[in-house]
Amino acid sequence: MCGIAGFLTASKAFFDESTIRGMLKCLTPRGPDGTSWMAVNQTRKNEWRKLADPPIHKPLYHAIGCSRLALQDVTDAGLQPITNSKKDIWVVLNGEIFNFIELRKELEGYGFIFTTNTDTECIVHAYDRWGVECFNHFNGSFAIGIFDSKKNRFILARDRMGVRPLFFHHKKAQLLFASEIKSLLSVKDISKEVNISALNSIISLPYKLHGKLGQTMFKHIEEVKPGERIIFNQDLEPFREFYWSMNQNVDGIKMAFDDVVEHLRELFINAVKIRLRSDRRLAFILSGGIDSSSILGVASKVHGIKPECFSLDIPDSRFNENDSIRENISFTDVTSHFIQVTPEAVIQSVESIIDIYDEPTPTANCILHNILAKAIDKEGFKVVLNGVGGDEAFFGYHDHFLYFLKYLEGISSPEFESEINAWVDIQGRPITTYESFSEFLINGTINFNPDFLARSRNTDYSKTLRRDFKGLSYKLTDLFEGDFSPRRKQVVDISRLTLPHALKMEDRFYMAHAVEARHPLLDYRLIELGLSIPPEYKMKKGISKYILRESVKGFIPETRRKDPNKIGLNLPIDVWMKGSLKKWMLDHIADSQNPVFEYADFEFIQTLLRQFLDGEKNHSMKFWDLINLNLWLLKYG
Repeated sequence: MCGIAGFLTASKAFFDESTIRGMLKCLTPRGPDGTSWMAVNQTRKNEWRKLADPPIHKPLYHAIGCSRLALQDVTDAGLQPITNSKKDIWVVLNGEIFNFIELRKELEGYGFIFTTNTDTECIVHAYDRWGVECFNHFNGSFAIGIFDSKKNRFILARDRMGVRPLFFHHKKAQLLFASEIKSLLSVKDISKEVNISALNSIISLPYKLHGKLGQTMFKHIEEVKPGERIIFNQDLEPFREFYWSMNQNVDGIKMAFDDVVEHLRELFINAVKIRLRSDRRLAFILSGGIDSSSILGVASKVHGIKPECFSLDIPDSRFNENDSIRENISFTDVTSHFIQVTPEAVIQSVESIIDIYDEPTPTANCILHNILAKAIDKEGFKVVLNGVGGDEAFFGYHDHFLYFLKYLEGISSPEFESEINAWVDIQGRPITTYESFSEFLINGTINFNPDFLARSRNTDYSKTLRRDFKGLSYKLTDLFEGDFSPRRKQVVDISRLTLPHALKMEDRFYMAHAVEARHPLLDYRLIELGLSIPPEYKMKKGISKYILRESVKGFIPETRRKDPNKIGLNLPIDVWMKGSLKKWMLDHIADSQNPVFEYADFEFIQTLLRQFLDGEKNHSMKFWDLINLNLWLLKYG
């Protein structure tokens, strides 16, 4: 895990060495174990440099570098960029190639000689062997830059799920790239102009869509998309294509349920195994849910690992999972750390989150990641495994049940009514009282109104935009393209809604403390399997992630495996905004002079505020959006 950055030019508008130094210095929290780069000078010769070297003042055509967090081969041999014997291929990597041991054996069979024990060197030789098709051979979470001086081209690529970030600024004859936006903004000529589409979406949508896919809050800064590679020729003209997408390798699976269970079990065991590879201390994040519990169980029961676990102690009965966590700990016999979450800890974090995140944060839960990462780093761990991805892969969210019901109704299944009754039994309340379903279920029939996607808690937040301000260029329903099937819902969650923001939060806040988060349930093989199996394999008898629960028998306590309730990682932000965080909230959304009200309707926000303080409706998450946008505008607007 690292921070990577660099620039390339195709004109006489050279950069100074101070540019790459400044870009990489911004990334040293991500990679405190050594900063280095390769530069191509005015005479077209390569120079290897380190941050500790005395500065030189030479015009540079190209420079690519890395601030390294050493997890594989912690010696200086692992400093990046890593090159081949001919020194005509140079690679920088942020992330991990988890199957590097298997890949190395294959490449050695082709005659390649390795000089390090890093996974980065596998990329060098894989590219030498397969060219741009090499990315299909990697099982990992990665952002990669490849400088090919032989073919005079440069390649940017990102892993299939978009776990590791990669941003770039491109204009004719000039390219800059980096793991974080702040690194690009350190270059004096990079514009900070606001991306209005992204800003509008924060104000008016309940989900956290920041503009179109690949866009950021900055108009002139883009993000490489998940599963995308961009090939820049010698004139820095880009050719963009996806080497992987969720529309491939996802044909409906023909295997019987029991066979799929066994196949999933095997894949899951391997996904955990390859993510245990590290030369640094490794820990687990443990909640009361099935995802993190299963990962810990496989590591303990199958792979013989007895790691230390970190859990959050949240002072709110709605979100406290301590009893379930302790049951998991007892079952696996691991050492545990309970980290207390207090309003005071939240207050200490809120004002610094924009500095870490570079953009408005999508949810208050980011604070929890910051608290966890700080505690994990303090105990000396540099790698942590968690359960992100299980909900998206195997249908774990509450609203997934709606899509499942629609699917059953569409095929005239007799199971339609029994699934509703099962859900009611589990939740302990009539389905029509559950807000996400009340708009769709009328007398036992789904009245599917896609407009629900643009509302939260029966509130149309599009009214938060000022009337004199141009509205959104798209709607949330556009993401579905008229297809409201369970599979399409999974694709939307993975590519645009829940997963991108979860991963972005994790990357920024864990890497701010030089801790790498790994996600076995985001192994692309598991995602492909989850997209290809029938909905009734994933949800049954009102229970979510049914097939995952079946596949982990024996790895976790039976009470946890059969527990259908989902709590998740949450903060009582609604309570605290009426208490210890009230003044902070009002400072940002009750003062019409704040910059956010250049775009948001002040009077409408005050109506929402009165509803919230009077206990009529819970708008706390919308307030979080507006507060964070205000903080961001105060810094960048």
